[in-house]
Amino acid sequence: MCRDTSDPLCYLRAPRVASSACRNPPPMMQRIRFRVFDRPRVSVLILAWRQRDHLLSCLRALHERVSGIVPYEVVVLLNGASDEVEDAVKSTVEGAIFIKSAVNLGFSGGCNLAATMARGEYLVLLNDDAIVEPGWLEWLLATADALPAAGAVCSCVLFPDGNIQEAGSVVWNDGSTMPVGRHLPGDSITWHFVRPVDYGSACSLLVRRSTWNAVGGMDVGYHPAYYEDVDLCLAIRALGQRILFEPRSRVRHHESASSDATFKNFLFGRNQRRLVDKWSAELKFREPPGSLSTSELVRAVWRARNCARRILLIDDRVPDSALGSGYGRMLDAAIELSERGYVVSIYPVLGATHSSDPLISAGVAIVDEDLSAHLAHPYVSYDAVIISRPHNYLWASAAVRQHQPQAALIYDCEALFGRRLRRQAQFSQTEPERLALEKSAEEMLRVEEGIARDADLLVTVSREEADILAGVEGHCPLHAILPAGRHIPFTSGGFAERRDAGYVAGWLAGPTSPNAHGLRWFVSEVVPRIRQTCPWFRVRVTGGKVPPEVRSLASPNVVFEGEIADLERFYGGLRVAIAPVLFGAGVKLKTVQALQYGVPIVATSIGAEGIDTAGFPAIAIADDPEAFALMVIEQLTDPVAWQSRRTAIAGLLEHWRSGGSGGSWTDVMTHVWAGRPFGKHSLLV
Repeated sequence: MCRDTSDPLCYLRAPRVASSACRNPPPMMQRIRFRVFDRPRVSVLILAWRQRDHLLSCLRALHERVSGIVPYEVVVLLNGASDEVEDAVKSTVEGAIFIKSAVNLGFSGGCNLAATMARGEYLVLLNDDAIVEPGWLEWLLATADALPAAGAVCSCVLFPDGNIQEAGSVVWNDGSTMPVGRHLPGDSITWHFVRPVDYGSACSLLVRRSTWNAVGGMDVGYHPAYYEDVDLCLAIRALGQRILFEPRSRVRHHESASSDATFKNFLFGRNQRRLVDKWSAELKFREPPGSLSTSELVRAVWRARNCARRILLIDDRVPDSALGSGYGRMLDAAIELSERGYVVSIYPVLGATHSSDPLISAGVAIVDEDLSAHLAHPYVSYDAVIISRPHNYLWASAAVRQHQPQAALIYDCEALFGRRLRRQAQFSQTEPERLALEKSAEEMLRVEEGIARDADLLVTVSREEADILAGVEGHCPLHAILPAGRHIPFTSGGFAERRDAGYVAGWLAGPTSPNAHGLRWFVSEVVPRIRQTCPWFRVRVTGGKVPPEVRSLASPNVVFEGEIADLERFYGGLRVAIAPVLFGAGVKLKTVQALQYGVPIVATSIGAEGIDTAGFPAIAIADDPEAFALMVIEQLTDPVAWQSRRTAIAGLLEHWRSGGSGGSWTDVMTHVWAGRPFGKHSLLV
């Protein structure tokens, strides 16, 4: 097995007299009863010899921390185990499959024998000195199910103290190996994403049964131990399948120090030579051995991902649709590009302590070091850098031009900030406030015009704002992408199954944001009019960290629900959505999202701007509070009008699916890689 991770010699080198742990009977403890499934999807294979206490701890954690949702079985091979170990485990454990081998078959031979008795479509190799953490098996299975090109999925292996022991491993050209992320804190986000690796330790490794059969299981030529899992992973890769690292599947592993060092070193040397002889054609393309701190390791990690293009996204925060303010569309961009084969990294300007499951599953890395230092590393080479928001472009573009001059510099225009400020000034309460906002608007407009000239390509959220920027002399190529969410289902519930209104909002910008201003207007001017006809009316407001000034608007008619984990269910309970936005710019994601979920929406002109409805009456638009209230009442009380609006929305969505929503980030990258000679006044929409 991999050096620096597991030590199968714990099964082999101790004398055949029982250890002190085995001479004594196990203490009285609660029995471990595994549920028996008729058709287990997963077979967990555990080899046991003499580590009674470790084995029982392993099995107890497995029983307690794997949910009953996953149909799995446990196969324990007593690999030449002493009578004391056999008696201890059989007297404590029920529901597991026990196989007894009178002789120790070594690690590869033992795993092969255990696999013959397994019934699952997935085999999981698990060391008996490994303690699984909650979610361990669920994440292995979820990743394998989601990515059928993966022949195997490995876990994040931790030391008992919680620091990282292995986050996938590298195989060098001399056959030696190195764990990635060793000794980093367990909560580090440096390597915390799903990615292909050279190999994963059999300390915790899921393998498809079909893949296992195709390679013939483990090569017993590595008997008694070491390198058999490296060989297995190379064989899987030779089939054209991948080995994936799943960071959310975690085990704590006790590295054994009980083996005879001389014999252990002999086996390492012998089996490494065997690996090199067997896989010389493959290994010659690998990097020479490096150290944990050198760029060779990082290069090897990227090489294992087998990617042709690397993209860096720069934004204020790790993108999350719950944040609003355009972060949902950046999340969609990252996932779309990753799914199309690009290796995507994100630099959150305000820092990050964690990623999110959608990004982790998509294999998106979070850069957690200084941007200039990161860009200056000799092993960092980006093909494109996408910068969102003007304040980020002003400083980050210089670092990109300096350290990554080969990269296409793309500005993501989430909205025209100068336009937004100019509109906000119209709602100022005082003259000094209005003058200050107008001054800021003019300054921001000049900044955005400069960006339009400086960037290699600029992406807007609407043709309308692309047309505005097309008026800037010397502008770069422009591309419009409607911010339609990915894989959003058209909710199925009918009028009678729904009741409320909904306002989907983010509150990062605080009490002076367009969302806050719009809600105050709606509560003060529109709600009283709706109540006259529908006193039972309720608007459900989403979003976390609501400012106190906004939360004070709560009433029986206005309910704050915080962040919503299941938006499909939320929208499925609404008869109508609202977008009472009075100032802003760009396209309002809440409006597009409501349409995609199939919920009729009433919006102001600003709330509906930038969305080409192609003649479909999909959005009810009103700026007068009386008209706005009447439209909301109609959708709340008239099933015929409600269904008519739903039909129009369905027609618009079909128009979008047929290409009417503009381009995509994949289209943008296709233009970039093709090296198309854009004219300075071209408009790619």
